[in-house]
Amino acid sequence: MTYEGIDAGRQTPAHQQLSRALWLRKHGDVFRFLLDPASEPALTLERIDQGAGTIPTRVSEARAQGRTVDNGLVLVDEADGLIFCTTVDAKDFLHRLSAWAHQAIAAVPAVGLLIDAGAGPLTVDPTDDVAARAYLPDGEKVVYDTTLWDNLLVPDVATLATALAVARPGERMWFWLAADETEAAGGVPLILQPIAWDPNHDRTDWLVNMNTNRGAGEGSSGTAKICDNGKIQFLGVGLHRAMLEHLAGWVARHHADYPALARLVDCQLVASAAGRVDEIMADATMWSGVTADLVPETIGATAAALESLPVGAQCWFWITGSPTDPPFLHLVPTGEDPEGNAFQATLPRLYQRFAESYQDAIVGVMSRPTANRLLFSSQDKNLQRILIQVQALLDCYSSEFPSLLGLAGATVVQAAEGEQPRVVGTIPV
Repeated sequence: MTYEGIDAGRQTPAHQQLSRALWLRKHGDVFRFLLDPASEPALTLERIDQGAGTIPTRVSEARAQGRTVDNGLVLVDEADGLIFCTTVDAKDFLHRLSAWAHQAIAAVPAVGLLIDAGAGPLTVDPTDDVAARAYLPDGEKVVYDTTLWDNLLVPDVATLATALAVARPGERMWFWLAADETEAAGGVPLILQPIAWDPNHDRTDWLVNMNTNRGAGEGSSGTAKICDNGKIQFLGVGLHRAMLEHLAGWVARHHADYPALARLVDCQLVASAAGRVDEIMADATMWSGVTADLVPETIGATAAALESLPVGAQCWFWITGSPTDPPFLHLVPTGEDPEGNAFQATLPRLYQRFAESYQDAIVGVMSRPTANRLLFSSQDKNLQRILIQVQALLDCYSSEFPSLLGLAGATVVQAAEGEQPRVVGTIPV
């Protein structure tokens, strides 16, 4: 099972609505729910104070089609836990809910917040807002089954590797880092969760607590940032060099089975206190047995894509660069993404990462018509600024990534719709 990226849970308005309902729940909230295997996502939550919503109509339509669906109310208890109230057998419903959650958590990380949900009887009309608001099930009839959720969100190597695999520059994560050798005790030394998946820290808290139950000792927590070069920087109180040594050794033992762990190579620990940075810890020699992973959406990835582009092939390109933003060129081979869907999905992150790119970014197609020639083609009306942007890119990064020098001498062509292509200029050699 593979997470669909840092934006999982936001693919469609329905995914976004479910994620927000789970993230923003609070004690006293009451939702109508629908669990319909024919829908995507199968679970829908709608607050009762936001009008009738879509659920009553969808329940009627499903039954008219002869399909069985679950529906009722969801109450949020004092601990922000969820109680599903339904007219069917509560235990059977929990089994169906849990089975769906295990399948859906990849697409909707917020589904992890269903952990330890309970189910109870429903004796009022769920479409009656007044009755729904006042409803409380008999506590003795609410059932829980913790065994159903044991494997939904687990602090193990696979969970960490999943979070690392989708990490992109500019994104932030919650972390917990063990103070000592944790593996021998049965835990993992690092818990890492994208803030985009876990804005309220719920998933992270669950993982840290379960890790403790499995034998993990003390540790430090804070926020991690994916830097522009793809390296990870951990910022928190109580960080020390021994933590880095333990982490590097653990990665060396496991990265062959979980390659995404190589994203941790050359990470930094930034110890802070009272809002100030006390020490920055990093040591490349600790990672000598692990090869650094190439991180997408970095200059290193751009250089690799350019170097491997064969004659006759093309890339989608996005480039930015201004007096206040560093230059950046993003390339996605069209052979891997002929319709440009994957390329388009990366652009919101890039626009957010480079603040001035809303003003100066250029999108188009870069091709290699011959071995020693590159061609930039775009419909952008201000295409001439790409000459300055590429030159800035070469000035900043060509010494570290020599393959970028292949951009020198590239021809820039404006290909406006309905007009003859026009040569704008050539990147200086």
